Amino acid sequence: MNLGWIRHAANPLERFDDRLDWCFGWSWLSMASRGERQLVHQLKYGGHASLGHTLGEAMAREFLGSQDWNSAQSWGIVPIPLHRKRLRRRGYNQSEQLASGWATVTKMKAMNPLIRAKAGASLTKMSRTQRLSHGENPFSWIPPKAPLLGSIQGLLIVDDVVTTGSTLERAHSTVRQHWPGPLGFVTMLDAIL
Repeated sequence: MNLGWIRHAANPLERFDDRLDWCFGWSWLSMASRGERQLVHQLKYGGHASLGHTLGEAMAREFLGSQDWNSAQSWGIVPIPLHRKRLRRRGYNQSEQLASGWATVTKMKAMNPLIRAKAGASLTKMSRTQRLSHGENPFSWIPPKAPLLGSIQGLLIVDDVVTTGSTLERAHSTVRQHWPGPLGFVTMLDAIL
């Protein structure tokens, strides 16, 4: 898949101001064009679950083509979860679909240790300030099977869109309470930087 959209050029780690110990962060596209906005809408609200898998594969191929990362297979990939009510309404988790495509290409181990225990309001209509100060951490950790967790070197958190970084920050906080190893993140679109 060769997309002519605008690649994200800034360092996505800058939004966290060294507050978090990410070992790396990578965002694929900048949310600058109408086509990219339509892509997100189709993935999140258009009922196109398979689009997420396809885009996850394309992201991973481009990532591996631009990085020197030969230990990808020894990492686990963790999608940002949806609350069960939203998952039931949508029918699929777009971040899980992206992670599935990513894992197909990289051979990373798919894991789901995060759950979204609290539904919470949608952040899509909130300002940056409102998003950053919105409520408590909605994520909880369910320990993966010991052999699976023991066989990985790092965890890669996958989200579809990063706007303020508050979702990734909360996911990092939850994972860090249970996982001392390297943490990274990838997102399909970066809406700010």
